[in-house]
Amino acid sequence: MFERLKIFALAFRSAVSTLSNPRRWLIDMFGGGKSKSGADVNEDTAVKVTAVFACIRLLSQTIASLPLHTYRRIEDGKERAYDHPLYYILHNLWNPECTSYMGRLIMMVNLLLTGQAFAEIVRNRKTGEIKELWPIPSNKVLPKRNKQTKEIFYEVYLDDGGIQILYPEQMFHLQWIGLENFKTFHPVVLAREAIGLSLAAEEFGSRFFENGANASGIAEYPGKLSDEAYNRFTKTFNDRFTSLSKAQRIMFLEQGLKFTKLTINPNEAQAIETRKFQVIEAARFYNVPPHLIMDLERATFSNVEHQDISFVKYSLRPYLVCWEQEMLRSLFLPFERRQYFSEFNVDGLLRGDAKSRAEALDIQMRNGVINADEWRAMENMNPQPDGMGKIYYVPLNWVRKDEPRPDSASGEGERQTGKQLEKRAMQQRSAKAKLRMAKNYKRIFQDAAERIVKREKKQVLDKARRTLKERSQPDFLAWLEDYYREAPEWMKRALKPALLAYTEAIQALASEEVNSKAGMTPELEKWMDGYADIWARNYTASSLGQLQALIRQANDEAIDALELIEQRLDEWEEKRPGKVASNEVIEAAGVVSKFVYAGAGIRYLRWVAQGSKTCPYCQEMDGRVVGIDQVFVGKNDRLDSEDGTMNIYKPAFTPPLHQGCVCQIVPE
Repeated sequence: MFERLKIFALAFRSAVSTLSNPRRWLIDMFGGGKSKSGADVNEDTAVKVTAVFACIRLLSQTIASLPLHTYRRIEDGKERAYDHPLYYILHNLWNPECTSYMGRLIMMVNLLLTGQAFAEIVRNRKTGEIKELWPIPSNKVLPKRNKQTKEIFYEVYLDDGGIQILYPEQMFHLQWIGLENFKTFHPVVLAREAIGLSLAAEEFGSRFFENGANASGIAEYPGKLSDEAYNRFTKTFNDRFTSLSKAQRIMFLEQGLKFTKLTINPNEAQAIETRKFQVIEAARFYNVPPHLIMDLERATFSNVEHQDISFVKYSLRPYLVCWEQEMLRSLFLPFERRQYFSEFNVDGLLRGDAKSRAEALDIQMRNGVINADEWRAMENMNPQPDGMGKIYYVPLNWVRKDEPRPDSASGEGERQTGKQLEKRAMQQRSAKAKLRMAKNYKRIFQDAAERIVKREKKQVLDKARRTLKERSQPDFLAWLEDYYREAPEWMKRALKPALLAYTEAIQALASEEVNSKAGMTPELEKWMDGYADIWARNYTASSLGQLQALIRQANDEAIDALELIEQRLDEWEEKRPGKVASNEVIEAAGVVSKFVYAGAGIRYLRWVAQGSKTCPYCQEMDGRVVGIDQVFVGKNDRLDSEDGTMNIYKPAFTPPLHQGCVCQIVPE
């Protein structure tokens, strides 16, 4: 008895090391993989059904070939995060041996055949950043839950018979449909009978042609054949008449033998109809349009395009969402998830025919949704030269619902309305053009601000660690005052290149608005030098004030001043560059525009609210007109809206009105 148990244990271990999944081995061992049609059904035999293989190939190759980009969320949308380590891995190369296409292809094939897909995550031990992804066949992985801690872990069965334990942070895990997490349905098991019927029908057809047209029947003899005669007859019959190449030969029978044919043809057995129906069954099971797996019986030129769109919406989208959400959960660090994400691009699959696509893009362009360069990019064409394709156009006969209308009974009123509408449209285009320019230069300002904050953090932190550890707060405070007295000079030098380049770009736009000569002037350069100096002094005053307040707080609350300063410097490094960039591109645009307008003799300015989510206070300011030397809103003024009241603490000669404001000024 002991020897039998030992033999069974060795066989079980061998099966585990070979098949790498105890569940699969047990199913096959006890006959669970056999369908009612008699065909053995498992992952290996399922893909031999051409319809099943076509569905798996279609879904896996399509998802593997889609563009996959990593994005960074920004104030008004998203931008590609080329600098994030995951961008190159997900888009190009999973590991030194596997491209992104092959990695996604392998994962999808495993998911569609077994209901689960796995890839090992290799991370940098110091930073936690992902270095590589290695796909693992799903039949080699067994998810488990620790009974005590309830934590998930993964047993990976190695080729040498060993087991490796991986934890959730080491595993990228995709799951199919199931009743609970980590326990999904097995697609091949669910579709066993349909796949088994397909295999049986295919085997029937193969054997029918193998045996030829006269392979089945009854041979009658009036007497009794000797063993020698019987053997000679059966050998001669099989040699001459069975197999496809010997079908349709003339049969000669001796000594009164009579042959009665019993074989039915494939149509009588409904084999052809069965095989056709199984194609539809496979398409239904994997939710793909039949015409995409070459069943064109019900496809027409009028409905194929809509079926293609339906394929993206109802077949691909669930898998894409599964991928995108699992990438966010598994591949991005917790603090990254609010800022970064990865997304598939399916635009190419939804483009439609050339005529319909051109009509849709034309509608978008005529309504100011896209410009010519964006249209050309969608058609894989280069932008127009000299920025000609960056202009947005909108209909001139549109007017805001709440804007007053002159008396339409008067012809003069109608002409005035047309002029007013044209003027407002031009002002809106000007404001949008400057806002786009601000967004283009925001990254340049942010890079400059990052260098400033990084240098400031290093120098302040080094001094703080040397002095505060020795309880020498007076020395540190004295050093701070000296440091921030001299810092404006190098901070101004760091910001000035970005500021001058941006000034030149805004000056050109503002000059075009008022038909004046474009180009930097010595007066404007001098004025912007003063602007940079004021910015640097305001910045250093804020830094000094915050650090001095932290020292006072540490003394009042008897806490570690160094810890407070380290936290504040980390916060500056994370948030300050973005705030500086967002604020300065808007304020500098207003200052430069105002300088150009004054030189051209403009006497009045109009505030134009911008942004897709304009706040109620900016809406309250929208359309406000003031003299060029006046403030739009003064110090200690108040702005009332349905959302409440905003108290104004400093005069606003130009936007921004508040942090995140993207409003613009235009000549009135």
